[in-house]
Amino acid sequence: MEKATIYCIKTGETIHYIGKTISETNAEGGINRSNLQYSYHNPNIREVFMGDSVSVVPIKQVPITEWYDKKLLEVVEKHKDSHPLLNAQWMLDGKRGYWEGTGGFWEGKTRDAHTLKRLSESKHRKVLQYDLDGNLVKIWDSRKEPATQVFKDYRVVKGSAASTLYGLLTNANPKNRLRLGSYWFSEADFDRIPTKISIPIMYFKYRNNKPKQKGHTHHKQFTVEYYVDGKLNLTFDNAEHAAHVLGVDQTYVRRICKGTRKPNKYDLRYGPKKLQPINMVY
Repeated sequence: MEKATIYCIKTGETIHYIGKTISETNAEGGINRSNLQYSYHNPNIREVFMGDSVSVVPIKQVPITEWYDKKLLEVVEKHKDSHPLLNAQWMLDGKRGYWEGTGGFWEGKTRDAHTLKRLSESKHRKVLQYDLDGNLVKIWDSRKEPATQVFKDYRVVKGSAASTLYGLLTNANPKNRLRLGSYWFSEADFDRIPTKISIPIMYFKYRNNKPKQKGHTHHKQFTVEYYVDGKLNLTFDNAEHAAHVLGVDQTYVRRICKGTRKPNKYDLRYGPKKLQPINMVY
């Protein structure tokens, strides 16, 4: 089972923060704090990581499924003599609450059944696994389960969960849902969970329902300005237009406008861009 490392940030014997990471410790038994600090949005915590006198010390390794309680145990154990830690202790006891007033108290809050159901639905979205023939193999209770057990690349990046699976489930093309010998879908992809699917039929529907891209009829091109005695005389739509009117080659016009050729007969310069029809013939 994958392990998580519980660690603390210390200055001497003073512990500033206790956290967890699924990164491995380095050869010296420490943790690369330059990587850890990017995980925290709080600038004060990041600043603590970067201090020269601060050390990041691993405390213990625990199964990744147990890191939450193990971390709270360390918080309570290491700060119980200097701080009441009501929040950590109550959370460790499986309760939730709030602090009321400056001298108030913690009070457990009980959520109604509807709220609990909606919270469960928002946190646990079922993932459907199908074999190459389209047969339903397994219904996973959450995205994290296959990400951890099958893809084995579940991680937290800047506070958000990440996995190859999460990208697959957002791909509109059903053929691109194939990974590790299975097709992966979310429960929300279907009105009801089918026991068998047909990837060719789903792909056919995807191709036919795909919005048709409209062909572009216009694009922006540089206009070409023709100067006589330093004064603007004519403005052409583009280099091709100027070449046609002046009876010269397009390359000649472009080189003069770019300044790579001296203007011996025509003083030509690029002007502002203008929206023009594509493939205009002069």
